[in-house]
Amino acid sequence: MTTIMVFVPRTDFGRHFPIANLAAILTGAMVPLENSSQIAVMDLADVRGMLIRAEAIPAHPSTRLMLRLMALTAVRDKELRSATPAEFEGLDGREPVWRLPAARTKMGSDFLIPLSRQSADTVTTALGVAGQRPRLVFPSVLYVRRPMSENTIKHLLRRAGYQGQDVPGRTRTAFSSIMKEKHPKDRAIIDLMVTRAPKDRFEDAYNFATDLGRQRVLAQIWADMLLDGLIPASDLIQERQR
Repeated sequence: MTTIMVFVPRTDFGRHFPIANLAAILTGAMVPLENSSQIAVMDLADVRGMLIRAEAIPAHPSTRLMLRLMALTAVRDKELRSATPAEFEGLDGREPVWRLPAARTKMGSDFLIPLSRQSADTVTTALGVAGQRPRLVFPSVLYVRRPMSENTIKHLLRRAGYQGQDVPGRTRTAFSSIMKEKHPKDRAIIDLMVTRAPKDRFEDAYNFATDLGRQRVLAQIWADMLLDGLIPASDLIQERQR
């Protein structure tokens, strides 16, 4: 227990603030300040509201599309910023997939991310914005051979009213918590979709390398809930950056 020594000078202090009350005064003063960075976890309405607010702000189409794909896939922003067109397969088919290279995963091998219809549409639209033979799906607006800066998304979110908040991280947490609540039997698969690595690498309850079917179902359920009533990806390119 910490001992606090209080020195009271011979003034009227003791008359106005009796010594018996000092403990209460000091206890109140020592209550830790609330950390403003500890923001409540987003629920589905919060994530939808974030997208609606951010997508209504004039911005470059690639920025809007990247934010939407980030929310749809629950991936880290650095994974999206480095994504190349060759990583996306079957975008116009029934089973589109993103093959995330081993260098950017915790698996030690390529990681397959099944894409919802809305995710595939977002990637296709982004590739159209990126131009002919793009090196990156989300290139920098000024330097097309470089990935979009991490500050680009932060700037858009700041303009939408999310100053100092880790919105991408909160979105990933929201996906995890919401889907686990709705589909508790799929907790292990949902963990894999978010972390890109099973908690127990030797666990064989699921075939993490090939069990894409259930991941695809869950991804589509999330996309349908998230974008219900929102404009399609193609409409996000209508308004160019100011």
